[in-house]
Amino acid sequence: MDALERSRSPAPDAGGEGKCDPTETEAKHVTSEGQDVMEGGKSGAGLGVCAHDSSLGLPHGADEVACTIGTEGGEDTSSGRSKDIGPVEGSSTEGKCKAFGAQHHAVVSSEVVGTPSDVARPPVDVECVWSLLALASSSYRKFRSTGAPDDISEAIEAVKKAVEITPLDNESLPHMLGNLGSYLQMRFRRTGVLADMAESISVLEKAVDITSTSTPYNLLNNLANAYQAQYQCTSDLSSLKMSTTIQKRAVNLLPDDHPHLLTLLSNLGRTVHSLSQHTGDQSDLSEAISIHSRVVRLTPEGHPQLPSRLNDLGVTFHSRFRYAGSLSDLTQAISLQRKSVDLSPETHESLPVYLSALAYSLHSLFERTGSLSDITEAILLQGKAVSLTPEVDTTMPTQLNHFAGFLQARFERTGTLSDLQEAITLVRKSLRLCHKGDTGRPGLLNNLGNYLLHLSVRMSDPPSLVEAISLQRQALELTPDGHPDRPSRLNNLGGSLRHQFERTGVLPDLTEAISIQNQAVDSTSGGHPDLPMWLTNLGNSYSRLFEKTADLEALKAGLEAQKRALESVPKGHAILPYPLYEFAQLSYKYFRFKDLPKHLDAAIENFAAAATSVSGSPQPKITAAKRWARTLNQHHPQSVEVITAFETMIGLLALVAGLEHTVQHRFAMLEEHPGLILEAAATMFRLELVEKALEWLEQGRCLVWGQQHQLRTPLDELWIHDPSLADKVMDVSRQLEHAGSSSRASKVGVPISERISLEEEAGNHVRLATEWEHLLATVRATPGFERFLQPPTLSALVQHLPVSGPVVIINIHDSRCDAIAILAGSDEPVHIPLPHFSSDKARKYRRDLRTRLSSRKLRMQGEDEAIMSGVTEIEDDADPQELEMGNDGPDRAGGLYSRRWDGVRGVLRGLWVQVVKPILQALAISKADASSSDMLPRIWWCPTGPLSFLPLHAAGEYNYPDPESVLDYVVSSYTPTISSLGHRIKNDTPIDPAMAGLLLTCQPRAPGAAEIPGNVEEVSSIYTQAVENGCKAMKLEGDAVSPEGFLKHLEEFSCIHLACHGSQDAGDPLQSRFIFHRGRLSLGDISQRNLSNADLAFLSACETSTGQETLSDEAVHLAAGMLAAGYRRVVATMWAIGDTHAPQVASDFYKYLRDHREEGSGTPISGRLSAYALHHAIQQLRESIGSSDGSLLAWVPYVHYGY
Repeated sequence: MDALERSRSPAPDAGGEGKCDPTETEAKHVTSEGQDVMEGGKSGAGLGVCAHDSSLGLPHGADEVACTIGTEGGEDTSSGRSKDIGPVEGSSTEGKCKAFGAQHHAVVSSEVVGTPSDVARPPVDVECVWSLLALASSSYRKFRSTGAPDDISEAIEAVKKAVEITPLDNESLPHMLGNLGSYLQMRFRRTGVLADMAESISVLEKAVDITSTSTPYNLLNNLANAYQAQYQCTSDLSSLKMSTTIQKRAVNLLPDDHPHLLTLLSNLGRTVHSLSQHTGDQSDLSEAISIHSRVVRLTPEGHPQLPSRLNDLGVTFHSRFRYAGSLSDLTQAISLQRKSVDLSPETHESLPVYLSALAYSLHSLFERTGSLSDITEAILLQGKAVSLTPEVDTTMPTQLNHFAGFLQARFERTGTLSDLQEAITLVRKSLRLCHKGDTGRPGLLNNLGNYLLHLSVRMSDPPSLVEAISLQRQALELTPDGHPDRPSRLNNLGGSLRHQFERTGVLPDLTEAISIQNQAVDSTSGGHPDLPMWLTNLGNSYSRLFEKTADLEALKAGLEAQKRALESVPKGHAILPYPLYEFAQLSYKYFRFKDLPKHLDAAIENFAAAATSVSGSPQPKITAAKRWARTLNQHHPQSVEVITAFETMIGLLALVAGLEHTVQHRFAMLEEHPGLILEAAATMFRLELVEKALEWLEQGRCLVWGQQHQLRTPLDELWIHDPSLADKVMDVSRQLEHAGSSSRASKVGVPISERISLEEEAGNHVRLATEWEHLLATVRATPGFERFLQPPTLSALVQHLPVSGPVVIINIHDSRCDAIAILAGSDEPVHIPLPHFSSDKARKYRRDLRTRLSSRKLRMQGEDEAIMSGVTEIEDDADPQELEMGNDGPDRAGGLYSRRWDGVRGVLRGLWVQVVKPILQALAISKADASSSDMLPRIWWCPTGPLSFLPLHAAGEYNYPDPESVLDYVVSSYTPTISSLGHRIKNDTPIDPAMAGLLLTCQPRAPGAAEIPGNVEEVSSIYTQAVENGCKAMKLEGDAVSPEGFLKHLEEFSCIHLACHGSQDAGDPLQSRFIFHRGRLSLGDISQRNLSNADLAFLSACETSTGQETLSDEAVHLAAGMLAAGYRRVVATMWAIGDTHAPQVASDFYKYLRDHREEGSGTPISGRLSAYALHHAIQQLRESIGSSDGSLLAWVPYVHYGY
């Protein structure tokens, strides 16, 4: 488990970071009459730029931001923005004229209006000044409505002209200059032209200088805000300090009961907060919390500024959490921010700000606890914030960047690739929208670099890694020494360089990585919450250096770094499994290098601690559990702790593929951990713990189908005991099953409205999974239900077994191969070692068969190749290129069939001699007497690993004068698990007579596939037989039915027959499908159905039981899907079947069912004897086509699943 560079989510308040966004300086203006007036356009959200840490999957704190929490009143900005006390509006003409008094002839300095000071002015025209101010007021109001830069420019020009003709000693001049300064700031917010901000500061300073009143608090406040805006776009700390000084001066001018005191205090709190973000001074942060707490305390409920002030206080608490790591601060922040959001209507202009701030706090909570519900809610809230932000709004880059950061964080938790891809798309767009000089650009570069690092690791894509390093170097070069985000960016670049070393082996990359990561650690305070992560990453790099150089000092340095990381991790932090695992890794390397037992003990102890940690996500813990179990297996093979280690690993596997994920995602996660259950079972066989091996094989295989089965478990007993609780369980189980069938995880680049809908769906899915766990706990606390939906014990497994034959599960592992047979009436499983078989042989046999079928791609291009009748007998060692070809026509995989069957007999003989015959002999099953009329016993095969792809039901000696095979001994069926078979036996209720019938379809000319006219004959013949024998039947051919229409009819018939093309989808197993003329009938569509009267499904299509090689123990194929949907028996095929003989097999199959109806259920059609019917049909086909090698292909693919 290597910790990759992990995404740091955007912080809503890190001064100086983020786009040089004009709206970042959005201000609240208060008129001289005391009325609050918002100036400018809508403010943006207050989160900042994501910065990653050096280990994929490691939680991290926040990084760069242009912090904007909000102006009070109609607009809010994020922390760091303040309210201005602004333009005079609404005064009467008379008042305006009186304000000017007598005519004066003074000259206004060019510093203010750009006019030479030695140019005399004509006497003031009061009416002209008033008209200019009226024009300015009108233009300003128009700008408020339209946001058009031309409108605010018109207001600016009007005020400038008024100022030009106004005497210096006129008492209205300071107010006019104040308005001019405010208008210039508004235009800056709209256009981003820094010259407007500089002019605004100059104008406001002049206004303060010439004001005659003793309390120019309003002008001081606006001047302070201008300096803060300048800082946000230049990162000039002196501007921020000047802002703080001026705001404190303004606050000190006001008495405690002044109506504008709280506004000025809010502005001061934001500025001090920004100062703390830039300098890292905790005393400034404490002062900001104190100021905002006072403001909130003095703001009455219902006050229009309360949401803004709650948000401000929440952000400061969140900032303190980021620095000090106290969970109580974060809890307080979330509480305040939720209230802020709740108090703001959907139409509130500042709602995006509050949503973003709350989203970031939830992200921080997710990083601390690992709770998927928190990050899912954060993504949903941020999506809403983006949707409420106009596309042309200058804050859009920041909003998109935040959204990307949260998606990236979820990717690290779940591994959902589409989240990572979407994050990359969003941050690239954000970069395109910001200018090269924007102060937020370094953070964006850093984030994109980290996302690309993840992509390079996930997809083994070297170009992405090269681009990542380039971007991270650019980000670091743009980040000055002393900047609070510099350690994070050092750490990130170091991690990327280490990954480049791992790819190329170039040592200078690794030594540079270590140097850079040491700088990150050395420049980070001891209490910083990110320090454990950075130490862990540094330790990883030292570990790689030791592996490369065998330098013991590097190993010691790595151990020291990991030890410091462990010492600095807060209790219960989700990061904890990572440093525990890495410390264990280094300890084990030390043991291998020095052979000191104490280091082995330390390794085992810390692997165990990482695996059993109460905090953290399942992924790092299952990796640790594997190492724990394997280390014990190697060095202490007889230790009872081996059992605990493997048991922990199996439990974690179920969590990795938890119900909070879609079915598609669960399969994808299980692909990353192949063979774990088989390894655990092999260890139990070695320890002669056969019962434990059997229980684990049942618990850990077919997890996804097992979950579906759990969600459909009958609740009769629970309903009798507690009807209300049973109803809740049923309701949640149905909703969970529906949620699991979603394909939302694969969608990238969808419109924001659809993204919000998808995230609401995801959030509901997580909530349902949590509620399900709570319901299970409630049921299990009820007397008599302690084992409700718990993994089955041996005693439970043997309660419902078929009486007609044994169930045999065969475990295939590199270390050994074993079979276990369980029989009805016996409590003891029969252990049958298979010493002459191996996983290597299973893979070889699989390759041999795959080689014979590898020409399928050529066939799909339309080649007319072989068939079995007329093919000469082929020896096992024949050259495939020299095979004699026959001609059968199209197969039902969508192509034309080719027969190259040298070696097939060898495969079947190997399976017979090494696997099947030893099992039959151990079970004392003898060859049947051909003259006897007794029915053969049955056997249910449950193979694992590569054996799942091999035809055990056809194993035999076919080259000898007196051939024998498994068909001479038993009637074979397959079952995904013992539990699924037992469930069918336990709940084998009669079929509703009204539903007893046969639904048939043939699809002979599906688009994009070879024509298969034989299936028309097949279906017509079966349909005619059914009708003649009084069976309810429906035949749907070709264009007459769509996949959706066929699905509806499934619930009306107990049996179905599909004669069509079939196709497996390795990328998405649930999209494995039957191909209709009018579309695709997928496994996902079928598995959602809960068919209470489903009996038999005959899948006369190709590869309907083939499965997927990387999910060999999950039974991801169409046959298993039909079982999961509710069918009790399924006839399917392991590979492509020929179109010529499929009708014969089907006809003989149904004729047997008809002729033995009384031995079945007595209804017009029943699948109870379907296994015998298939056995009979296969024997009939063998007799008709002879015993050539080619004939094997005609019948070997057919298999029977279920009871």
